[in-house]
Amino acid sequence: MNEHSRGDRYLVLDDVLSEAALTAFRTAQRLSSPRPSLSTVDRYFDGLAFRGAGPEFAISADPDAEAHLAELAAALRVATARLAVPVGDSPIASTFWAYPAGTKLGWHDDGAQRAGAFTLYLSRQWRASWGGELDIIDCDVDAVPNVHNDLDLDLLASPTDPIAIFPRPNRLVLMRSMTFHRIRRVDAAAGNVARESLTGFVAS
Repeated sequence: MNEHSRGDRYLVLDDVLSEAALTAFRTAQRLSSPRPSLSTVDRYFDGLAFRGAGPEFAISADPDAEAHLAELAAALRVATARLAVPVGDSPIASTFWAYPAGTKLGWHDDGAQRAGAFTLYLSRQWRASWGGELDIIDCDVDAVPNVHNDLDLDLLASPTDPIAIFPRPNRLVLMRSMTFHRIRRVDAAAGNVARESLTGFVAS
């Protein structure tokens, strides 16, 4: 496990899982039978992503946890400690996502009800020209002036420009709550390769 980068509100870890654990998550995603899901941000322009139910697990050490879940929980303990994100006792309900070519997820934040959110990238391959980057505005949402009551316009006055994070396989991203972010559109160059991930919210 290697720390790739970090900011005030995010942390990126690479090579977080063993090959066996990564394979187990990919198998679980396939077996979850992902279904088309309309975006909750912009259902007209984001396109249809595919959503499947992920596993429920605790970040705290659990001797009875399956090996792949124990590895992810251990990586999340490292990430939350380094980013100083508080972790509660509630289990995490996770979700599998697949974004095919042409889809994206518009600018939004996940609200103040959680301490943070994580994304584990599961695609078997990815190229820099395929898009699908996670863009993060590395400041609290309250630092972005609400002048126009239009997020796309207000973000142009943000005190910082977006940080782009590639959806590199076996990469884990942890982000604090109350942080604006989006998923860039997956390019047609990706062909039949979808941007696949497991996501979940960290409760405080």
